[in-house]
Amino acid sequence: MGQPVCVLIGQLGFTLTTFLFLLSSMAILSRFQDPARITGLAAVISLIGWVV
Repeated sequence: MGQPVCVLIGQLGFTLTTFLFLLSSMAILSRFQDPARITGLAAVISLIGWVV
């Protein structure tokens, strides 16, 4: 095939990359309050994206 558009997707896979981007952006937007809830929510959203 060709090179993936995003190096992270090529190295880590789509679901893990989505999780990391969601986790970092949600943590920044929430000012790092309640990290367990943010991690869980990012994981659920990533898995739903993988299933769909």
